[in-house]
Amino acid sequence: MNTGLSIVVPTYNEEDSIVKLHSRIKEALRGKVKYEIIFVDDGSTDGTYGILDKLNREDPDVKAVKLSRNFGHEIATSAGLRYASGEAVVVMDSDLQHPPETINELLEKMKEGYDIVFAVRRNREAGSALKKFCSKAFYGVLGRLSEVKLPDDVTDFMILNRKAVDAFLKLREKSRFFRAMISWMGFRTAFVPFEEGKRSSGSSKYGLRKLAGLSVDVVTGYSIKPLAFVSWAGAIISAASFALLLFYLVKTIFYGASMPGYASMMITILFIGGIQLLSIGIIGQYIGRIYKETQKRPLYLVGSLIGLEEKE
Repeated sequence: MNTGLSIVVPTYNEEDSIVKLHSRIKEALRGKVKYEIIFVDDGSTDGTYGILDKLNREDPDVKAVKLSRNFGHEIATSAGLRYASGEAVVVMDSDLQHPPETINELLEKMKEGYDIVFAVRRNREAGSALKKFCSKAFYGVLGRLSEVKLPDDVTDFMILNRKAVDAFLKLREKSRFFRAMISWMGFRTAFVPFEEGKRSSGSSKYGLRKLAGLSVDVVTGYSIKPLAFVSWAGAIISAASFALLLFYLVKTIFYGASMPGYASMMITILFIGGIQLLSIGIIGQYIGRIYKETQKRPLYLVGSLIGLEEKE
């Protein structure tokens, strides 16, 4: 049976924050809307799932999906949406950086007729200047290479109506970037600013290495322009090589042959070799995506459920 609101919360080793988050959600939504909270345990190795089981016994509105292993934040979010029954669905992180009090603002904005409402940071945690720079650069590149247009400080904290959720569940690609997929769907979208809270404990699960990998996935998933780069690079190098051939031919005819320099020869070889390796790498990324899709494996496997029925 559908509830008014589902709140999907991907979690991974967040045993220190779940009880606090649950308490704040209950306080923020008390008497305002019928809701369920669906935690998705993405293969946690701490006491996260035990805490979720206990919370469910105390509060039946708390439900949980335990994935068989760690599949990653993007896929855990997708699993949560699959089990959400609400006419509207909020997606938020479990570390308290997404304040539950903002849910009411998202709900109010959606009442204006929007299908999707993103929460956008007014601020970032102190000490994250590098991440802020990388974020601006990433969204700048993404905007130029694809049809996905998102503000620099947009987050995975958002609300979607049932139409948007059902449409998202039809997207089955393996390499996922949740907010870009939501933007790609093209439904009527609005943005609500919020003050990012302090992380309740621990540190971000997304280090620079993971962010770099996600960036490659996103660029190759939403644009074929890198392949155009390969073609243009080949054309430019071929033209330059032909021009150089003509130059040396004319020089030999009029001035005689001369011993070529070692440095210029090595620079040319290394430059062309570098372009070739880069081109092979770009093509390899696309071939790798094709390989993943042809395997036809499920996005995730469910280990167990709390308060939910199995979905086909």
